[in-house]
Amino acid sequence: MGKETDGIREDVLEALKPIKIGWGSSKPVQEIAAELASDEKALRIGGAKHKGKLGYLTITDRRLLFTEIRAFARSAAISILRSSVLSAESKGTILRDLTIRTAGESYKFDNLTVEVADQIVSEISKGNHPISTTQSVSIAEQLLQLKQLLDAGVLTQAEYGAKAAPLKARL
Repeated sequence: MGKETDGIREDVLEALKPIKIGWGSSKPVQEIAAELASDEKALRIGGAKHKGKLGYLTITDRRLLFTEIRAFARSAAISILRSSVLSAESKGTILRDLTIRTAGESYKFDNLTVEVADQIVSEISKGNHPISTTQSVSIAEQLLQLKQLLDAGVLTQAEYGAKAAPLKARL
């Protein structure tokens, strides 16, 4: 194992296999590994864009994690619990656009390889039984999902409050 990959978890290295790690690029990979729980397994990692920002999209046995690449600051991350995903759709020929829909939001990731996009869609549909978009998720379930994101450090207290307030008002 080379100097650039020393200390990176084996599951992360395996999920990265199609990507060549170049000089100086191990920082975001180390941050991906740091974002994962010790018992969470990385399944596939691929390069992607979200809202014009470059990063890595990781699918784990629990969630999708987009880690933005930043040169001089800690990478920003977006975490989507697999259990909250209603649908995953991939479009494109050479490079794919991936759209992930949850009860509250829709996330679009661009410039994924066909293999990465297809594996993410496959993993979500086999490992998760998406809720039909014609069914509604209960308010209690939505609040629970928000609380899990808050506890995981994905949402700040202010973001949690802003998203939870309208749901609580509907109770």
